[in-house]
Amino acid sequence: KDWRDYVVDSNLFYIRPGHHNPASMPLFSETHVADNVKIGWLYLGLDVKRKVNDYYEIWSDSRPDRTDIKLHSGFYYHGESALQHEIGDLRVHFSYAGREDDIYTAVGVVEGGTLQAYSPSMFPHADPISLLRKGSYSLKQLHDIERRDANVHTWKYRLLGFVQVFASAMTLHPDWVTIFLQFQWVSSNLRRCSRGWINFVLSFSYTLLIISIPWLVHK
Repeated sequence: KDWRDYVVDSNLFYIRPGHHNPASMPLFSETHVADNVKIGWLYLGLDVKRKVNDYYEIWSDSRPDRTDIKLHSGFYYHGESALQHEIGDLRVHFSYAGREDDIYTAVGVVEGGTLQAYSPSMFPHADPISLLRKGSYSLKQLHDIERRDANVHTWKYRLLGFVQVFASAMTLHPDWVTIFLQFQWVSSNLRRCSRGWINFVLSFSYTLLIISIPWLVHK
């Protein structure tokens, strides 16, 4: 038994008799965003609120009034026991963002006392700019951090795309590789490689081609 925030299909179990999970969750995941959120004297707009990603756990010691809800290690358990869990039991934990002494660095535009995302007039089709980081940073430091995170995030998708292309190349019929190697512009060194290396070279070259097209258009 283990806790999950999604439904596990018990029909896929190797031993199904005696293990039947519910078909759906009795509660749906939903995030409520407060209307009035302030940092210092500034209210935060909706786009800036979505940048908040650091949360502090709330550890409560107050026992619930209802007998069917148990408190243990900061979790509220909905079930017969907080220690002996059964399939279908629920546990709830609360957290909040931002403490009184936290320092944040934000980039945006202030309109009527509210920090909103900034939309440059010279780039009407560009995404609005709204940055929010916990800590004290200069503008250059904040730019470098966001750029580094964007590069890491982009290369993750590129690597995933290369793996998918390579897996697709490995499933191609061998005759397609034979036909490709018959072209005169194909290097003789490549013809002497194994099929796995040929698929690797083709997948890597194709991935670099796809990556270079938007890069050239952007530049």
